[in-house]
Amino acid sequence: HKKRTIVTVDGHMYEGSFLDGVAHGYGRMSWPDGQWFQGEFLQGKSDGLGRRVWNSGHEYVGEEHRGFRHGVGIMCWPSGKRYEGEFRMDMKEGIGLLWSNSGKFYVGSWSKNEQHGFGL
Repeated sequence: HKKRTIVTVDGHMYEGSFLDGVAHGYGRMSWPDGQWFQGEFLQGKSDGLGRRVWNSGHEYVGEEHRGFRHGVGIMCWPSGKRYEGEFRMDMKEGIGLLWSNSGKFYVGSWSKNEQHGFGL
């Protein structure tokens, strides 16, 4: 894997490993709006463990698949709200724990970003 830095015409910047001309391996991708992802890439998409930060102050640390939050991770909001659990295609899905910024929490099942089934 060769390591290098590229900047695209639309302002995306990637620093890291490449394979056959695309991001592959460990690297960091930055978007013009301030969002960035640092972690593992597979065939040009975030895929594996990493950290994503949005210009809004939201932050995610965990597993990604083909550019989506997918697997186990932690999502934090600027307000102090926090979710730790399973994701599927960018949505809370499976078992997870959500703390509100007021200190209340819900632990249980999630489906398509909504509390679902058993939970406390």
